[in-house]
Amino acid sequence: MFKLDEMYFAVESYLSKINFDKLWKGFKPLKFALYNNDECFFDGKYIEKNENFLGNTSINYNGEMIAIWNVMEDISPIILCSKIIHEMFHGFQYMNNHYY
Repeated sequence: MFKLDEMYFAVESYLSKINFDKLWKGFKPLKFALYNNDECFFDGKYIEKNENFLGNTSINYNGEMIAIWNVMEDISPIILCSKIIHEMFHGFQYMNNHYY
């Protein structure tokens, strides 16, 4: 059985190796959260999940855009990293009024 905190730190490790600006000029990583039916892990700690944690997307959480992913099954951290980057990019688009 996977643990959200372990998965979070594995994804964070992969994210730290990525040059986001090479993916898209001005793109910077956002904070992210992993959650399931029972728990939510955000910014290095377990937090109380609220109704905004729904689906896989980017949301405004406490005044900042973050990427979120509902982890329903064990998934490779590198695959999850790619999915988190995708959601981070949606947050980047929203913050910069870039909708394509």
